[in-house]
Amino acid sequence: MSVISLERVINTTLLTKISKTSSSASSSAQSALTGSSNDALVGQALYNSLRIGASNFAAGMQLLNGSATFVNLSLDTTERLLDMVGKLETIANKANKGNISATAAKQMRGDFDLISK
Repeated sequence: MSVISLERVINTTLLTKISKTSSSASSSAQSALTGSSNDALVGQALYNSLRIGASNFAAGMQLLNGSATFVNLSLDTTERLLDMVGKLETIANKANKGNISATAAKQMRGDFDLISK
């Protein structure tokens, strides 16, 4: 299971450029008190939206990776349980034949107890 980093999906250079653009537009708009304040607000809103989107994406990826880990652990546990049941079934089938010695029965009981613990 591969983990995807946020840097591979989101271009952080783009976010930095947008941040600088919105900051410079905002400060020039405030100092000049011209109509460019609308551009600064749009740039800041875009920057904020991208940051929120990136944050939500990162949270989603963490949840997805956690879910994949849970599924893998569940699969591993299920496979081990199936293996254990198969071994127990083999021992039970051997014991069911009826013509086994006391030594063999004792060995099977020990194997059964070892597997079932």
